[in-house]
Amino acid sequence: MSVHLSFRFLLSAGVLSLVVLMPSQAALVDQVKGLWDFDGGSLSATVGQPLVFAGAASATTTFGSTTSFGIPDIGGSPANVMHFPGYPIAADGIMVYPGIEANGGGSYVNRYALLMDILFPPGSDNHYRALLQTSDSNSNDADIFVGDGSVGPDPNGIGANFTYHGTILPDTWYRIAFVVDSAATPPVIDKYVNGTYVGTSELD
Repeated sequence: MSVHLSFRFLLSAGVLSLVVLMPSQAALVDQVKGLWDFDGGSLSATVGQPLVFAGAASATTTFGSTTSFGIPDIGGSPANVMHFPGYPIAADGIMVYPGIEANGGGSYVNRYALLMDILFPPGSDNHYRALLQTSDSNSNDADIFVGDGSVGPDPNGIGANFTYHGTILPDTWYRIAFVVDSAATPPVIDKYVNGTYVGTSELD
């Protein structure tokens, strides 16, 4: 199934921007480690390191504006976005290298927040859509999904391990955010849609 996705990406707080923070921390802006707004029509970063194409992803990924793609504006204003289909093979994707030091114990980045503005087309409704995969070989299931409409509490919500909250409708922009604490017992993600907390899911 070809699912086209348009999004702006901030690794922690925003457009796809990634920041490292504890779930209790509030000052996200001061901790942004990566920000990708696609204003330059490429994978270059406004903050942090550029994104990187994996496999053949560059062949089907395009850049433009909400106007040029004929999709809704973000917050009532035209915006530059990245647009791509559901990548057909596991080797394809977009890699994020935020340059974050290990935290939460051990040699991994266990605590961080991820925020993105995201829109899915009508054909994606009631299908699983992966949002984050932390295995760089993509050899296992993704970490965070939009659900397929069959599992609650909110069908077509965001989450993991068959616990989805905050319904995501097609042809609608959403600002979704995840606060991840993989060092917790059990590991958890707190989930937000348009600034509102919608639920918590446990991670594998």
